[in-house]
Amino acid sequence: MAAVYKKKYPIQMPDGAEIITRRGKTIARWTNGKGQERTAELLDDGRVQFVSDCWYIRYTDASGKMKRASIHCLRHTFATLLARNGVSPATAQKLMRHSPSTSLRAVSLSNGDIRLTMNIYTHLDLADTASAVAALPAI
Repeated sequence: MAAVYKKKYPIQMPDGAEIITRRGKTIARWTNGKGQERTAELLDDGRVQFVSDCWYIRYTDASGKMKRASIHCLRHTFATLLARNGVSPATAQKLMRHSPSTSLRAVSLSNGDIRLTMNIYTHLDLADTASAVAALPAI
């Protein structure tokens, strides 16, 4: 059985943090380097309990070993498996929910751009390219 969670870990009190009470809990509030307001529960030792923005999944692999992956990593895996199994780029784009209505600033490609799905999300290796060449007709 897999568990979905956000990572929590203690960090030093950030510079410029103010201590406030919210809903009966003592928390620290500060602005990070990106200008985003952050809050975290204050611990007894003066540090704060920081909660990651990313969602993770914890699961047991076939050998019984506990593993962890981010939900975003699973999106990349899904896209790669689609490409390896011959799903057309347009179909993969739809399945990945890449629509033209929003944009991905980090790579300056619109989500409707097929290159986002095929270049950013799929990760093919040498074996994939070798099988594609082997599928070519003999010359």
